[in-house]
Amino acid sequence: MASSTASPATLPSTNKAAYITAAKAHPLQVSNTPNPVTLPSQPNELLIRNHAVAMNPIDWKMQAWAHIPIAYPAILGNDIAGTVVAVHPDATHGFRPGDRVLACPHGFDTKKDEHKGFQEHTVVLAELTARLPSSMSFEEAVVLPMGIATAASGFFNPELLGLRFPTLLSAGQSSTDGKKEEKQKQEEVLLVSGGASAVGGNTIQLAAAAGYTVLATASPKNFDAVKKLGATAVFDYNRYPAAAANETPGEESNSELVTDILAAVPAGAVVVGAFDAVGKSGWHIAAEFMARAVEAGIVADRPGAEAGAGKVFVATASPDWSTPTPRNAELKAMYSLSIIRSDIARKVFNEFLEPALAQGQIKAWPEPLVFGHGLEKVQGALDLLKDGEVSGQKVVVTL
Repeated sequence: MASSTASPATLPSTNKAAYITAAKAHPLQVSNTPNPVTLPSQPNELLIRNHAVAMNPIDWKMQAWAHIPIAYPAILGNDIAGTVVAVHPDATHGFRPGDRVLACPHGFDTKKDEHKGFQEHTVVLAELTARLPSSMSFEEAVVLPMGIATAASGFFNPELLGLRFPTLLSAGQSSTDGKKEEKQKQEEVLLVSGGASAVGGNTIQLAAAAGYTVLATASPKNFDAVKKLGATAVFDYNRYPAAAANETPGEESNSELVTDILAAVPAGAVVVGAFDAVGKSGWHIAAEFMARAVEAGIVADRPGAEAGAGKVFVATASPDWSTPTPRNAELKAMYSLSIIRSDIARKVFNEFLEPALAQGQIKAWPEPLVFGHGLEKVQGALDLLKDGEVSGQKVVVTL
């Protein structure tokens, strides 16, 4: 096997990681990995020296619930930002040692620790990596990768919403100019339930960049932030009645909240989908919205579907499979790493995200909440996220 491209002086002699040592073990244990470092073995792999990692709900859930089978000891972590240390000698992706990047580790897919985030060095895929503009810190950048990947999986996957890819702004063009051009065609509306979450906020940014009109739900304290991400109107999800969560959306449910959201759909516009980013009551809101939109005759046919068939779709992050699928609504779950099985990852991270960050079309969302420095702080950061008090922010640890 050919050796990876990197200066020997830049290669680490040790590599530390935060390990979960057994099912539900707490706290994580920080120690050296068995091998100092794993170099890229494939042309599309990069070795990253992590300078910031971010916490996601899946991380604390895997620790606290042990609901996903994994081999212990194991490393968690799905968001990193840092510096490229090594690339494969046959690489054609253009990344070089010294590049400042963000990346979404793919260890959840491969089950290999070298592909996971809570460590000093991670091997990542080039198609899940983007260079950072000089103005963006690692702490800001690290909030993006998994949110972007999950949003992309629900938004662009032809088996899910199957909507069009975003486009970069031309020189001197603003995001509102792009929307004006789209409005010369039939206006297309997307509902994002949970717009202030990492996945929801980045879905809004991708949808706005693709020319869709976005309606969203969020907590009132996050209304302004969600509008800045590209939502035209934002509604308080707390208005959705708890009782409606026990009903079949679109049949018994007829909530005032969804009535108001439907009233915000512009005259003559069509609804292209609903995207739930938070689960719980969020997918009930999205499902009821879609079911009632089809009753109103304002839902567009899904791309690739036969006319009049399969028109309604709700993509959801955490589906409640115990609740009946609503009339006129099809429910499937997103999976962030599904985008590596097609060209979606490359189109989003390499072709769009990198230049969009450079020109400010895509912003770091949510805001980073830096918990501390060092792998020893990861457990406390996960505990903070698990407590449920963080909103409109993403918990970050610097390394």
